[in-house]
Amino acid sequence: MQAYVDMNMIGAGLEKASIVGHDGSVKGCSPGFQLQPQEVSAIIAAFDDALDIRMNGILLEGAKYYVLGFDGRSVYGKKGSGGVSCFKTTQHVLIGVHTESREPDAAVAIVSNLADYFIEQGQ
Repeated sequence: MQAYVDMNMIGAGLEKASIVGHDGSVKGCSPGFQLQPQEVSAIIAAFDDALDIRMNGILLEGAKYYVLGFDGRSVYGKKGSGGVSCFKTTQHVLIGVHTESREPDAAVAIVSNLADYFIEQGQ
């Protein structure tokens, strides 16, 4: 999974990225991305019930991202001119953080396309 983070997420232009299992275990993570276990758990739980993140935002490395959208498969958040995209697959949750240097739609597409690939592969 680390290769997917390195090549398909960071290599495609995201600032930070991680792939976690549905159990919260980190399968791959970009250097310096310090996700806390409770932050990962809250994101995973949001796919079943988004009330908490809608009220409190998405927390990553202690920073709050305001939730812009949720559709059961994905969660989007914004902090300043940057943002986060989280996508759930069969076995994983992909988390991608972008800064103002990356268009939000392009950043979402990076994570979404990889999530689609994982789903096609049964992952």
